[in-house]
Amino acid sequence: MRIREERHAAIRAALAERGTRVVVTPALVAANIVMFLIVAAQDRHIFSLDTDTLLRWGAIYGPDVALGEWWRLMTGVFLHGGAFHLVSNMFALVIIGSITERLFGSTAFCVVYALAGLGGSIASEWWHPVSISVGASGAIFGLYGGLFAFLLRRHATLPRGVVSSLTSGAAVVVVYNIAAGLTQTQIDNAGHVGGLVAGLFAGLAVTASRDAANVTAARRRLVMVASAGLVLAAVTVHALPHYGDLRRNLSKFSALDAATLTASQRSLDKLATGELTEEDTALAIEQLVPPWHAQRSTLVTLKIPPSDRPLAAQIVQYMDARERGWTLTAEALRKRDVTLLQQGQAAHAAALRNLPVRISGRRRIMRLPRPSRAGAIMLGSSDLDGELRRTETLERTSVGNYNKAMTRARAGQISLPEVADTIEKEIIVPWAAQYERLLSLKLHGPPDWTRKPVAEFMRRRLVAWRLTARAVRERDPLLMKQAVTAQREALGR
Repeated sequence: MRIREERHAAIRAALAERGTRVVVTPALVAANIVMFLIVAAQDRHIFSLDTDTLLRWGAIYGPDVALGEWWRLMTGVFLHGGAFHLVSNMFALVIIGSITERLFGSTAFCVVYALAGLGGSIASEWWHPVSISVGASGAIFGLYGGLFAFLLRRHATLPRGVVSSLTSGAAVVVVYNIAAGLTQTQIDNAGHVGGLVAGLFAGLAVTASRDAANVTAARRRLVMVASAGLVLAAVTVHALPHYGDLRRNLSKFSALDAATLTASQRSLDKLATGELTEEDTALAIEQLVPPWHAQRSTLVTLKIPPSDRPLAAQIVQYMDARERGWTLTAEALRKRDVTLLQQGQAAHAAALRNLPVRISGRRRIMRLPRPSRAGAIMLGSSDLDGELRRTETLERTSVGNYNKAMTRARAGQISLPEVADTIEKEIIVPWAAQYERLLSLKLHGPPDWTRKPVAEFMRRRLVAWRLTARAVRERDPLLMKQAVTAQREALGR
């Protein structure tokens, strides 16, 4: 502990001898804090700011930079994703900034910090071309690179023990943080390494003087270094691969998906109430396809990084299945074809299975919402569904009652007229009542199509039960044969 205190005291003494006041470092800290408070006031989530908010305030985003918004490479350095992100970076900036500003002088310090920030931003864009990047960590790593450069070129201006302490301490910090970045996806190691390298070369440039004892770099050299750094940054950004804006295109897709589902469901609901005909509903659904197809074409032709192509392919598959679903539904409405309607529903269900809902990684594109229940396209009627369930239950009960009565008759427990009474009271009466309830429903469109075959089945079944009751009562083999034939026809056998 005593040795550590002596080393710290030696470092403070050596820095104090240089006579440089630390003014830029606290100004940078204040600027970062003020910027964070302004952005957080709009977002109101201080621990994890929304990416859209950060984009509006100048976060680094490759597609926007490619469109000419180069200023994002610098404004992103003054933005932070949350309170913890800000606090950890500002703590590091105070420590390394107070050291390097005294060593370089305030003006040279500004040059190193700015070029390191640009280097970190460019490296981040190169490694994560369509991710959103913010934070001062690249510039801070650049100050460590600048420190290494100063200790390499100007070590003679400091006591040997101080040089050793600064070198070992800085190396530990850099290695630890880069190692941590290898295990945490939210840490932008590319920005860290880019800032470190840029800061190292900027530090070497501003300290490149024949007189090693000259602590403050000449103004002319600083201007040359800053200018050369800006030109190199511009050339590098221009040479980077430029990708399309997948993030905003996915946002458009998400909005279009929700609007299309809402519009189609609204049309189908109007069809169910009789406000629209099948032809009108088919036309309304077909009008949804052109913008859907246009958005799909945009995604297909968009230039995107290889890592994001599987995601785009999934979205395109989803859109293809949806488009097939709309097309089949419109055709089914025109033809009043239940089979086509079922195929359309199957296509919509397949679309939902292909839709990704989460995109992992550091500030990736976006999170896609899972569509609501309407995503499956609701074509039925709750009233019809209830009556169909009652019909199924009644069918099972009727067959059970008939079989039970016939078994008892064969066992001599009841007579055949009593079997006929059972068929008439426990089967025909409730069956006729259920048939009338089904016909009384006010249905339009697909629910009406669904009802018709069921109602026809119930009518035939009712006729067959009446023939069966009569044949059993009269013990007429010819009538029983007709009843059996009627039952088979009703069941489609």
